[in-house]
Amino acid sequence: MTRPVSAPPGNAAHSNRADWLLLAPALAALPFLLAVLMTYPFGSDQAIFAVAADELARGRTLYAQAWDVKPPGIILLYLAIRGVLGTDPAGLRLVEFICLGMFPIIFARMAGWAGYGWKAGIGGAFIAVLCHVRLGFWHTGNAETFAGFAALGSVFATAAALARPRAVVVMALSGVLAALAALIKPPYGITLLPSLLWLARKRAAQGNTRVLAIEAAAAITGAGLPLAACAAWLVGTGAWEDFVTTMTVYAPALVTYDPLGPAVIANWFPAAGRILGNFSPYLLPGLALLVGLGRGRGRADGGVTGFVGTSAVLLVFAIGAQGKYYPYHFALVFPLLGFLAGLGLWAAWQRWALTGARALLLSALFFGSATLAPDGQPFWRPALARVAGNPGADDPWPTPRSDLRRSSAWLRSHTSAGDTLFVWGFDPLLYLGSGMRPASRFITNFPQRVAQLRAAAEAPLLDDLDASRPRAVVVVAGDAMPWMVHNDEDSSAALHHLHGLRGLLESHYRPAATLGRHAIYLRRTP
Repeated sequence: MTRPVSAPPGNAAHSNRADWLLLAPALAALPFLLAVLMTYPFGSDQAIFAVAADELARGRTLYAQAWDVKPPGIILLYLAIRGVLGTDPAGLRLVEFICLGMFPIIFARMAGWAGYGWKAGIGGAFIAVLCHVRLGFWHTGNAETFAGFAALGSVFATAAALARPRAVVVMALSGVLAALAALIKPPYGITLLPSLLWLARKRAAQGNTRVLAIEAAAAITGAGLPLAACAAWLVGTGAWEDFVTTMTVYAPALVTYDPLGPAVIANWFPAAGRILGNFSPYLLPGLALLVGLGRGRGRADGGVTGFVGTSAVLLVFAIGAQGKYYPYHFALVFPLLGFLAGLGLWAAWQRWALTGARALLLSALFFGSATLAPDGQPFWRPALARVAGNPGADDPWPTPRSDLRRSSAWLRSHTSAGDTLFVWGFDPLLYLGSGMRPASRFITNFPQRVAQLRAAAEAPLLDDLDASRPRAVVVVAGDAMPWMVHNDEDSSAALHHLHGLRGLLESHYRPAATLGRHAIYLRRTP
């Protein structure tokens, strides 16, 4: 392993002191960024997972009685967080806080293994955490957030294995973490592939194929354990059949995956462009500097940089395979890209051996760039206000939070304990705000709004409503989601296609209130 790139000997002490012009502000900014994260409430996506987890905690069955289109990993994670830290959004944010807070340690170790020295990891941690927190409340705490943490853990474990002559247990851990990412979304477990390839390359160079066989078996076995445990849990709870139906019938109509088709190549470029251009002023120059200044280091660093880079590229492919580019998708790859960009910027700092006023000027330029907003969304002033106790509106989509509070308060005052609620639309925050349990397995109405699923999905919905007899029904307007349901209708308009549901509303419910986007119906008394 080569020593980290350093300044010329005559300036070594001065350069070492100058390094802290970069390190100290980065380390100081991290607690502030994490404090901002702790102010984030739930958005609508987090509410879906929280409501489903709450139903599971009450003994309900995933998919059969608490439905979402995603694999079980993210809901089981929310269930675990609920069990340990409670139902408040602060519990979720605390887990995020802890994971992000570990970035400086993880990145410093990986930077050392890559031959750049531990200091190179600190700037990368600042970049990755800033990218993540800038996403805001809606796009953090989502499936990709935790899949990204698991993928980073898998990559970190493999990087540790590459730095050792034998690492059976560590590779088993890498497999476990890759499988946990796959349980959140299957393509996100792809980091296991470069892990095995780079390990094979390293062990072949060492002439130690026997150790490779054991380590590869450990990684594959490690990956199999969470998958087998989850399958056993689905079978044991009676959720397996509905899980299969969700993944084979509902998911293909709602989620676009093309893992082997030409769309992967076509979608990779817009995905990569949005990552590099929309979220950070550091990623593109940092990666460019890494490519330009890191040439010839591949052998010296044991392949760590190339391995991390390949893993990041494959995760971008996994994003592109979905054909959708919501900001939260990119939380998956920010940890790895932030680490790599940090290496490139550190290599430039060391190469130019900056000291004195030049070092101070570049440090000011570096951290001044953090105020830039490539996506056009201001961050620092609202962030300071948040930490000072003024978080702002935090409006989720499609309904302003003020309207959600009004509707939730109205429902609490016009219903009794034990009454259930059915929200026809994309406003799952109403369940949390009103404190009412969902009357149907369908926490959102995506399946009923897709033309090809409508007939099959209406029947179980009506069965649920017939059994639960919800006290209140809320019909949401303004939640058109053509990228999800493949038409331009909102839930209010889509109701006209569901004759059974519309008939149920007309015969058993009366209009009670219209609050913003919410038309509220109460069940008629006999």
